[in-house]
Amino acid sequence: MSGVVFDAEHVGRQEELRAEVSHRNLEALLDPRLMELATLSGFTERRRALPWGGDRPHLLSDLAGRRGQTIVEVLADFVVANGSTAVLAPTHFLAEGIRDPWLALDLDLTRRLRDRLDLRGATDVAIYYPLAMSTKLFFDSAQRHMLTSALRGLGIDGLWLRIHPFGADSGHLTLRRYIAACRDMHNLSVPLIAERTGNVGLALLGFGAVGGIESGVSSGDKFGFGRLSRKPLQQKPFAPPPRVYVPALGGFLPRQDASEFLKSRTARASFACRNTACCRRGADDMLANARRHFVFTRLEEVRLLGSVPATDRAEHYLNSLLRPASDKFGKALQLADHSSLKEKLERQRLRLDDWRHTLGEMARIPGSTFSPVPFRRVRRQRGQGVVSTSGGEISHV
Repeated sequence: MSGVVFDAEHVGRQEELRAEVSHRNLEALLDPRLMELATLSGFTERRRALPWGGDRPHLLSDLAGRRGQTIVEVLADFVVANGSTAVLAPTHFLAEGIRDPWLALDLDLTRRLRDRLDLRGATDVAIYYPLAMSTKLFFDSAQRHMLTSALRGLGIDGLWLRIHPFGADSGHLTLRRYIAACRDMHNLSVPLIAERTGNVGLALLGFGAVGGIESGVSSGDKFGFGRLSRKPLQQKPFAPPPRVYVPALGGFLPRQDASEFLKSRTARASFACRNTACCRRGADDMLANARRHFVFTRLEEVRLLGSVPATDRAEHYLNSLLRPASDKFGKALQLADHSSLKEKLERQRLRLDDWRHTLGEMARIPGSTFSPVPFRRVRRQRGQGVVSTSGGEISHV
């Protein structure tokens, strides 16, 4: 794990965790929530109370000129005061891609943020640039070419991909186009980090499309901007139901379904966690502490991918992760004892089979470029970074 993303609205109560992250020389990356603050649903009471909040959702005019400079100064001071070692640049969703008026402003704010941090002596604080846009625009080669030109020389430490809609339930054609789009942006020579991609993030790492993935703790496996652009709900939103990660199936099951599924000895023998450092009691610990199980398992998956040379990673992903999971669905469907679970498993099986076919074809022609890996904090000195050979994951808090 490379580090932890901290939500700016919770930094006070998470100070102990941030201190521990810093002590372990991991990245303490601040998400200032500037993108959310410019949306209807994202402009919440808690976020508006941030030093760069306001009385209403941000408009272009609120961040331009002297107002924007003030917000950048406040943000940089907040980063330094709270001991963050990295920060997401104040960028916004580009509904119109390269023609979106937010783009020029975001580039200017990012440059100003770098200057302000340097003036504060925080030259080693990394800046990751969130590129938020639709799949339609991200998959457009002309858009990518112009975006690459706009981003070149910006002085960022990585490109943070927020592509809508993309994630664990994306189809095989979308996955193929996402990988191709990432490869097209490798000439920026900065690490690409994919946000909220769920299990498909492992495929992106395996095929060298990205050098790191951001992951929620057993949740947040799809980036969707639509939830932020809608009118805010009047009532408190329901929390998502708890889920259990079943790596042998390459995905999650609702806790109740997982409990039913893992009742039999046969199911436990084939699908329970076998890592005693993670789940000493196998299926019982998977169910009792599902979040811990997911974190341990995902870190191990990323570690194993990172231990393989970049040129061999695609085949390793196919042979060690995707194909075994796809092959086990026949047995899983036999063990499923009610129709709703069978339907969920069948949908997941079809998706993995499609991924397997498409990625298998892609692996026959190895990629010629690979995303750099984000510099680890302990090895990063401005202008003197050394790229490591292992993949990285950044967990979101």
